[in-house]
Amino acid sequence: MSNHQAAAPSSGHAAAVAAGYEKEDPKVKPILIFTILLVLANVATFYAMIWTNNAFTAAEASKDVVAHPLAVVAEPPAPRLQAVPSAEWNAFKTEQQTAIGVYRWLDRTNGVVQIPVERALEIVSERGLPHRK
Repeated sequence: MSNHQAAAPSSGHAAAVAAGYEKEDPKVKPILIFTILLVLANVATFYAMIWTNNAFTAAEASKDVVAHPLAVVAEPPAPRLQAVPSAEWNAFKTEQQTAIGVYRWLDRTNGVVQIPVERALEIVSERGLPHRK
């Protein structure tokens, strides 16, 4: 008789330990029940979190809270980025071309008049530039 057979313990666990391995199959029913309860607990927790989030969101929306001054989106100080630089550049060029091509008083009391650049060039070419004597 072998040493393992001679020492036959009374419990199944002790016999399995003496044999060196587990001879019984695991019981499926407790594992299945635990797995089902775990899944149900996770689903319940998920829906509890959704309900809590909705409750807090509704409570926050019902409050009359003044926004923090730094949370208000304000326009940054000048100079700001241009939304459409080419359009703004064309408008600027048109404005400048119009400004240099018109006659107007700059200072009526002192007799200072603005004339178009083309006319000013004609006058300078006819009379020459002023020079010191």
